[in-house]
Amino acid sequence: MKEIFILLALLAIQSHTKADVMTLTDKNFNKIIKENPIVMVTFFTHSCGPCKTFIPRFESIANTVKNKTYLFAIINGEENGETVSAENITKYPTLKLYVNGKRFDYSSDRESDPIIAFIKLHSNYSSTELHTVEEVKARRDESGFRCFLAVANDNIKELYVNISKQPVLNKFYFYHAPTEVIHKVIPEAKEDSIVFLRDFDESQLIYNGEMNVKDITDFLLAEMLPVVTQMNRDVSSQLLRKGGKKGVFLILPKDDTDTLKYQMAFRNAAQALRSKEYIFIQLTTKESWGIMMADFLGIDNKVELPLLELVWIEDESFKYRHKGEITEDTISKFIKDVEQGLLPRYYNSEDEPIDNPGPVYKVVTGTFYNEVIANEYDVIVNFYDDYLKKSNDYMNIFEYLAASLKQNPRLKFVKIDVTKNDIEGHPIKGYPTIKFFPGKNKSVSYVYEGKLDVYGTVDFIASKSSHQHEIPEFIEGEDQVITLDESMLPKTDL
Repeated sequence: MKEIFILLALLAIQSHTKADVMTLTDKNFNKIIKENPIVMVTFFTHSCGPCKTFIPRFESIANTVKNKTYLFAIINGEENGETVSAENITKYPTLKLYVNGKRFDYSSDRESDPIIAFIKLHSNYSSTELHTVEEVKARRDESGFRCFLAVANDNIKELYVNISKQPVLNKFYFYHAPTEVIHKVIPEAKEDSIVFLRDFDESQLIYNGEMNVKDITDFLLAEMLPVVTQMNRDVSSQLLRKGGKKGVFLILPKDDTDTLKYQMAFRNAAQALRSKEYIFIQLTTKESWGIMMADFLGIDNKVELPLLELVWIEDESFKYRHKGEITEDTISKFIKDVEQGLLPRYYNSEDEPIDNPGPVYKVVTGTFYNEVIANEYDVIVNFYDDYLKKSNDYMNIFEYLAASLKQNPRLKFVKIDVTKNDIEGHPIKGYPTIKFFPGKNKSVSYVYEGKLDVYGTVDFIASKSSHQHEIPEFIEGEDQVITLDESMLPKTDL
């Protein structure tokens, strides 16, 4: 299966004949950039592994974008050295955005949402003004999340245009036209009303709330999802962030004769309780998203399904669990009990490790206090996410330093997988997060904000320690059982 996927990816790179993605060369690069106001370019090579998986995704992003002023293009770095040199390309894939000839370097995740948000941010995207019935019909019949304002008041129009510029609404397409034009295509539209169209529901939603940025934005984000949804990137972006929505999860077993009964009860409860505050999400442990979310929700083969969880994220994640009978009434009561503070929080935790020899000691929710707080060791803790390459790369450095400094009896290296363990009172904003707990004052902790390399970590330990530790020099070329990017390896003496 893996070989087939790689072959398809290679074919996708080698056969870009679709109009949605243009192939650039040294001969046409400058001409295309000059003639098109907004161009997103991916620099790739056939020998680049990540390129083989990203190029089809890039093409898919181009296919979904409805703004025809955006041009998506690729250029092969192995065959177009002149452009590669002029654009200072040193790695692949590299993405660059050109807006009226001005270049912006893209360095975020190579996913649809952040890429489109980046384009909109730098191209000053805003609602498109339509003038004719034919233009409104054409936009109405496209796919995606489409919003139409029936303009009667210039102040409302200005508010709507400002709303359309928000990065959080980067998946939406905004249009406005005079009321009489919109009304001929969408009869339900009244003066200064906002009409919202979605692919999964043929009905048209009319916004009737207060005309302000927050309420309109909340309405659009809430209504972009079905009453009960599956886990996907849209849900994840709204749920798994500070200040996001609260997720009510129904986790179903792979096979159960009562599955339909649970689904109907969940849908009915969702319909009755639906608000801009909650997202109702159905998961099964056999789906890819279900497998990925299992660690976060604390679901393993010991947990009896089905069950309900209510989750939201502030500075830390808050989780509540219902294991009893699942009916419309029990679902409603569970949510109300959480709202009223009648239920205890659920803390996700791995089992305590049986064998834990060090030099990096594994801790879990149940052992964190004793291993980190209730002692006089200087403790450096690596809060990591085992799914992220950045976390795994730094773990190599962390383990190397622990082995190099193991002669210090009052210095302790600890790791905890934050996807499987919840630690109250220690909010984590990214992975890995490195915290230092000084032995003589455990009422404080320090977050490491430097470069994730050997030298930065050693300086951090030395500056925050409450005990004297013997710290050797780390010299370039020293034998290290470690696999890192070159930028993370030691370069000079301490």
